[in-house]
Amino acid sequence: MHSGIGPLEHLAEMSISCKVNLQGVGSNLQDHTIVYTAYQVNDPSLTLDPLIYYDPDALAASVQEWRETKTGPMGDCPFGPFALKRIDKTIQDPVWEAAKSEKQTDQSSECDPTGQWSNQPHIELWTSEMYFSAQNATQSVI
Repeated sequence: MHSGIGPLEHLAEMSISCKVNLQGVGSNLQDHTIVYTAYQVNDPSLTLDPLIYYDPDALAASVQEWRETKTGPMGDCPFGPFALKRIDKTIQDPVWEAAKSEKQTDQSSECDPTGQWSNQPHIELWTSEMYFSAQNATQSVI
């Protein structure tokens, strides 16, 4: 909303000049938690790593291939299968059960205790076909 696009009332409240009065901007934001895990394979051809990391010139060659032909590892999404999972059928926690019971007596919402609709997943799982991490994720944090 710093750009001036959003609900006029909120922008005025924040002393931001309204360029476009657009309701809904900044609403319904949700956390998107990501957990990084690593795996190792015995056959290096199962990942894209040899095309990026093993040879010191591999990354430059992959970038050059993309620039010239828009193909190769830089021209594709390096992510494998995705899975979406709800936890409400598997979780066995008294806190969850109490929150569900409390939510059922509150008919103002059809969402579960996490705020998800019954057709929304709680967890998103995906794989990467090459080494991928958050910045500094491999460094020790003390």
